[in-house]
Amino acid sequence: MLRWVLVLVFGVITLNVNAQKLIWRKEFADKGKTILKREYQVRANKPQILEGEAITYFSTGSIKSKGSYLKNKPNGFWQFYYENGNLQFEVNYSDGIQNGLYKQYYQNGKLSRTGVFEAGKKTGKWTNFYENELIQSEGGYIKGVRNGQWIGYYENGKKKYEHFYENGKSWYIEFYESGSLKMEGKMIGGVSDSVWTYYYENGNIKSQGIEKNGVKEGAWKTYFESGCILGEGIFVNGEPSGNWKYYHEFSGKLASEGSYANGQQDGNWRLFFENGQLQGTGNYQKGTGPYKEFYENGKLKVSGEYMDGLQTGEWLYYDEDGVKEGVCNYLEGQGSYEGFYPNGKLKTKGTLQKGKKVGTWSLFDSNGNLTGTFVSFQENATGKPIVHLNTPVIDTIKVVPKPQTSTLSSLRKKRTFYLAAKNNERWWLIGSVNPLALLSNNLPLSLEYYIPNRVGVEIIFSLRRKPFAGNFNDPAPNITYTQGYSIGLQHRFYEKDKGYGSVYLAGGGHFADFNHTYVQQGNFPLNDTKTYYYGTEKRFELIGLLGWRVDRNITTTKKITFDFFGGLGFGQRQLLLDNNAFFTDLNKNKSYTPFRIGVSFGYLF
Repeated sequence: MLRWVLVLVFGVITLNVNAQKLIWRKEFADKGKTILKREYQVRANKPQILEGEAITYFSTGSIKSKGSYLKNKPNGFWQFYYENGNLQFEVNYSDGIQNGLYKQYYQNGKLSRTGVFEAGKKTGKWTNFYENELIQSEGGYIKGVRNGQWIGYYENGKKKYEHFYENGKSWYIEFYESGSLKMEGKMIGGVSDSVWTYYYENGNIKSQGIEKNGVKEGAWKTYFESGCILGEGIFVNGEPSGNWKYYHEFSGKLASEGSYANGQQDGNWRLFFENGQLQGTGNYQKGTGPYKEFYENGKLKVSGEYMDGLQTGEWLYYDEDGVKEGVCNYLEGQGSYEGFYPNGKLKTKGTLQKGKKVGTWSLFDSNGNLTGTFVSFQENATGKPIVHLNTPVIDTIKVVPKPQTSTLSSLRKKRTFYLAAKNNERWWLIGSVNPLALLSNNLPLSLEYYIPNRVGVEIIFSLRRKPFAGNFNDPAPNITYTQGYSIGLQHRFYEKDKGYGSVYLAGGGHFADFNHTYVQQGNFPLNDTKTYYYGTEKRFELIGLLGWRVDRNITTTKKITFDFFGGLGFGQRQLLLDNNAFFTDLNKNKSYTPFRIGVSFGYLF
């Protein structure tokens, strides 16, 4: 009897062990079973239930995820990967629900986000990072809902916004990188819902009004950067609606007035000069209709047609004498413009988009020969404020005919070419650095004031250190150490840019002030005495340069510049040394020929 009992107990134990036994299964992504999709463990007696380890793969064979299951639910520590093999995120599961520390990564392996889950909901402090490892935003959660203060940052580490959450509501404040206030308002359920105020960087209000469910609603006012009112009207569901008024800056006088329907100009619109005289009229039906604009003398300046808020068909432009000055054929707000001389010959050619010059424009002389090209950076074609969205404005380039004068009077009034104003130029402040000069132990920094006559005035400050990375507090023996500065003033004369850069000539004067140090080390093994010798040097130089500057656009208003130059000059040196026997590596000639060559990299303000 006992024997049969033992056999029965042993059988039950064996069956239970076999039931708990885990076996591996594999799935493939192809019929040939060459591309492994995933492999996982299941119970031997219940193969439909995932239990134990599991690994999934990309088609390339690299691991996609790995972790473990318990009773068909993810359990324990899991890791997920990018196809390049780097970790994507890692998280703990408890009974199929995220629980515990969570970390997420960029594809390059840098930490992207970190925080804690509790019962599948975010809790406690969470932090997001930029790829440069600086914090992008940080704040707290309670049961998956943001709570308390959240702070966001720009990629350079400066504060971008503050967000204060409480009971589903929040107050949002955003800053410019300079630290000045950019916008502020209340949010409900993550969308704007209150009076919102937007600011210029100088602190003046840009616009202000009510936002409901994330869109503008009700009365709004907009302002110029000066603080003067720009426009006022009503928004309905985020679109301007009803009567709107726009004003001239400073005087506050009416600049334009009309109605909107569903975000489109509708009905009669009128534009006014600052003296109250009529400047333009439009008669629209939901953004479609004719438009005319006039000079202050009452003569027609522009005429054309809008369709759905965009210029369409042929638009005609006239000068103040009523002579046709240009024509543009528009299709959905973009057109090809041609401007003419009074004799009808082609003068300008280019593309207009919603009344603004875009791309490269060409200039022609009265004989039809191409004389140059330019890229316009004007806000609009006239350079005047846009007082309503559909005002067509165009700046045709006027060429004043030469007066018929005697030879003597012509000679008296003639000016050199670079003092004559140039079309389509603007004022620039150019800051640049010449890193190539480090090879000669100098670091020049320059600031150039460029005026639209293709003339530049440049101030150059150069730091001199030889050796540049040397320890001047404890100089090495038997080497001449030099440190000091030079400052120069140069005048540049540019040729016009023909699309591949501007050639220029430059000339100017430079003054330099250097200090020299030489340390003599005793040669006897027991004598380590150091003797210091000093010297001063002043230089006076006149230098001429030939250069080539290339400008490239970052945006329509921002540029970088590359400046290649070389030149020679004449210099005089005043040198005073404690002992001429040393400083053997110094040039001691009173007169010398300075040589300049380099590449500068700059930014146009």
